[in-house]
Amino acid sequence: EALEVIREKSKDTGSRLFVFGEDFLCTDRNSPEEGESFTFRYQEMYLEDLKISMIGRHQTNNAALAVMTAIRMNEDHGFNIGEKQIRTGLKQAHWKGRLETMSAHPTVIVDGSHNEEGVKALVDTIERRFPESRRIFVLATLADKENDKMVSLVESAADRIIFTEFEAERAITAEKLASFTNTAEYKVIPDWRKAVEEGLGSLSEEDVLIVTGSL
Repeated sequence: EALEVIREKSKDTGSRLFVFGEDFLCTDRNSPEEGESFTFRYQEMYLEDLKISMIGRHQTNNAALAVMTAIRMNEDHGFNIGEKQIRTGLKQAHWKGRLETMSAHPTVIVDGSHNEEGVKALVDTIERRFPESRRIFVLATLADKENDKMVSLVESAADRIIFTEFEAERAITAEKLASFTNTAEYKVIPDWRKAVEEGLGSLSEEDVLIVTGSL
């Protein structure tokens, strides 16, 4: 595993290693309507109700890593990053195109999930946040991705999939991408602009449109 390689490198170089889930923790996670919240724990330090604007529980893990980095910068390099700065920085951090909410009621989300791990995080977030909503996905990817696994994951969360494509040498055609589906209600629209229009036009107030894949 990658972590074992990092552990060995840490030993070889005499570097201190701080591992998420072992040396510092992210607990008490909640998902309010906008963003996520969590508690950061390190030794005797508890930073409760930290808030981030990005959605997705995996983003709280990333935020915990950022907090730990700030703490080590303070202790090892003489920085003076206080709790107020940490809270402000986490709240103001944004990542365009990653579980980005473009509108609400109906909800439209754009997420550049271009591999299996990213799609898993997307599906987990969508299923947890919108368990009762009708979920429509617009999907386009590259030909060299694990498209069978990605489509299968999207199928597990989708009520409908619109397969599309974009102008790139490595892009997979919408028709070929659709060939990986087994169970979902789907439509093939090669023009991505028309695919998005189709998705938007089919939404009711409580539906969710997720535009995802290789952006």
